[in-house]
Amino acid sequence: MRLLKSKKVQSILIFLLFTLFAIYSNLPILQRSLYTVGTDLPFHINRIVGLAEQLTLGNFSPNINTAFLDGFGYPVDLFYGNITILPASILVALGLNVITTLRIFSIFVSFLTLYTMYFASKRITKNNVASIISALLYLFSNYRLRDYFYRGGVGS
Repeated sequence: MRLLKSKKVQSILIFLLFTLFAIYSNLPILQRSLYTVGTDLPFHINRIVGLAEQLTLGNFSPNINTAFLDGFGYPVDLFYGNITILPASILVALGLNVITTLRIFSIFVSFLTLYTMYFASKRITKNNVASIISALLYLFSNYRLRDYFYRGGVGS
């Protein structure tokens, strides 16, 4: 029992719990051969692929995303920052296909969602259990699941 009171052990347990739930929350896309195409998913896939192309060319801050308009490009990055899709674009630039990248990226985003909500709740409640529960409630909230998986709000 004394072992569970250690901050280091608690941190490791929370990390493992959040990793498990991040994977569990993404089982629908991990088990299917294709992503559900929502209204925004093709747009965000174009953003990811376009940024990956620019990264492979050595352009780390592109103003025009050439994956749009048959290669002519569009300044989509004026409206959407690239920081949200940078991890996925790096994986695509390294050679992973887009579907595998989206699956890895979804788990990563879910993990970050859990930690962000956990730390926000922890700051308010000062309670580990309440913070973990609020993080899990937000991860599995209907709005978040629909926005991310049905609408395809990957880069939002």
